[in-house]
Amino acid sequence: MSMISQVPSSIGGIKSFARKIKHATGASHNEALDSAAQAANFQNYAHAQRTLTAHANTALLRTGTRTNLHLLYLTFYWKNKETGERGRETLTIQLAATWASLITVPQLSHNCALHDLFPMAPDHLEGRYLCADQKEAREHACAAARAFYFIDATRLRPSASFGRAYPKGDSRNCVPHSDHPSIWFEPSTRRYLFIDEPYEKAIGEREQRARERWAVGHFRVIVKPTWKGMYNSLPQDGTQIYFVSHAFNGVPVGPLVAAVDALPSCTADHWTGESASATSRFSSPMEGQPIPKPEPIPRLSIQHDDMAAPAVIFHKQAGLLLTRLIGLCRRRSGIKTHLDSVRDLLRELLMTSSTEEEVSDAELLAIYGVGVFSMQAILRPDPDQRHALEEDMRKLRELLLQEFAFKADGRTLGRHLAAAERSLESWHRAA
Repeated sequence: MSMISQVPSSIGGIKSFARKIKHATGASHNEALDSAAQAANFQNYAHAQRTLTAHANTALLRTGTRTNLHLLYLTFYWKNKETGERGRETLTIQLAATWASLITVPQLSHNCALHDLFPMAPDHLEGRYLCADQKEAREHACAAARAFYFIDATRLRPSASFGRAYPKGDSRNCVPHSDHPSIWFEPSTRRYLFIDEPYEKAIGEREQRARERWAVGHFRVIVKPTWKGMYNSLPQDGTQIYFVSHAFNGVPVGPLVAAVDALPSCTADHWTGESASATSRFSSPMEGQPIPKPEPIPRLSIQHDDMAAPAVIFHKQAGLLLTRLIGLCRRRSGIKTHLDSVRDLLRELLMTSSTEEEVSDAELLAIYGVGVFSMQAILRPDPDQRHALEEDMRKLRELLLQEFAFKADGRTLGRHLAAAERSLESWHRAA
C-alpha cells in the first residue's frame, strides 16, 4: 500500500512525509527529504526549499491567496566555447494559471524574452539555443520569468501588431525617446497597450516634457509603475517600464499598475533556480503529457463603468475654449459641427451631475452659451490666427484627457475633437 495519501505542497508537509519514509524504509535523513521532495514534484529537497521560499509571494499576484498555483519550469542550456564547460539552468516559478492558458505557442515569438522558448510539457518550457555561459542562461531564464509574471498578473498577451499601437499606425509617431518597445493586447476586447522600457537615466526632465507633450497630442496616457519592468530590472543602471495607452480606446492603465507593482523581482544576481550539468536532461513532473489547446476567449465590447464627474472649474475652462473656438471657426462647418457636439455632451453632463445650488441656469448659460458670439468669424486664418487656434485645441485636448481618460463618454468626445482638428488642419492647408 502506498504511503502517499496526499502530495505535500509545503516545506512542513515535505518534512512530515520524510519522517514517514525514514521510519518505513530506514533511509537516511537527507535521502528521506529528497525522496519526499521528489514525491512533491521537485528535483530534490534543496530545489523544493528554493522554489517554495523564493516565490512564496507570487500567489498573491491576483487573488491574494495561496490556492490553485501552477509550477512552470524554465530551462536553458549553456556552453562556454573557451573552456568547454557546459551546464543547465532551470528556474521554477509559480503562476495563477498554466502557461498554455496564458499564451499560445505562436504568441511566444512576439516577445523578445519568450521567442526562443520551446514547449516541452504543460509545465515546462525550454530554450531552443545554447547560451554562451551560465550567466547568460540565468539572465534568459529570469527575463522569461518576468514576462510570465507580467502576463499572469495582467492577462495581456504579446502582439506583433505595432501598427495598432502607434498613432495613425505609423512608427514615426512613436513616443519620443522610446527604447525596447513591445506591444500587448487584451484578448477579450482587442485593446492594445504600448510598453516602453528605456534606460532610467535616459529620461531626464527635457525628455519627460517631450513625452508628455506627445501624449497630449496623440490622446495617449503614459504612466510609470514602481515595478522596474521586464527588459533589465537591475536597481542601478537598469531600464524602467512605462505603459503607453490610448486614453479612450486602449487598455486602462490604472489596474495594470496596481497588478504589476505587487510582482516579485527576478534577476540573475539573486538566482534561485537549479544549476546542473548539461548531461542531465531536465524532465518536469508533467513530462509526456499533451499540452492542452487554448480555449477560445469570447469577444467583449469595450465598456467604461466609471462615469466622469469633472469639477465646475473644468467646465468653466472647457466652456471658455469651446466658445472661443466655435465663435472664430463658425464659418468652417467641419470644426463647428464637431465642437458643438463636444459642447452639447459636456453641457448635458454638467446638468446631470450638478444641483441648481451648485450651478444656476444663468451660470450654465454663461459656461456653455449657445449662439452668443462676441468675436468676428475667421474666413481664412493667417499664421498668427492658425497658431492661436492650434493652441486652444491643444488646451482643450489636455483638459479632456485629464478628466475623461478611460471613462464613459471619453471615446465620443475624443472622436469629435479629433474630427474638428482634422478639419482645422485641412483648413490651414487650403488657406
